[in-house]
Amino acid sequence: MLVPLRKNSFWYLLVANFRHKRFEVICPFKNSDIIKDDALVAVANFRKDFKCVKSRSTRVEIYNMPTVIGSVSSSTNQLSESFFFVTFLLSIHFY
Repeated sequence: MLVPLRKNSFWYLLVANFRHKRFEVICPFKNSDIIKDDALVAVANFRKDFKCVKSRSTRVEIYNMPTVIGSVSSSTNQLSESFFFVTFLLSIHFY
């Protein structure tokens, strides 16, 4: 599940990867510390909402899924974020 998130003037992506049983936070900049605190809050909120809706789910232990935060760029230029998201969305294959 893809959740686009915004902090101030730039966007990043939260991926609830149920296949690999982890949360992945993808930041378009080299320094992912900028979004770390906000991303962890978003993951906590996602866990609460998921557990509320899927309270009987036995396939996914949502609270045991680790969170991985990473960058996909060596750029510190915030203007490159739009290019990052357009490129990323165009590369997704929906099955």
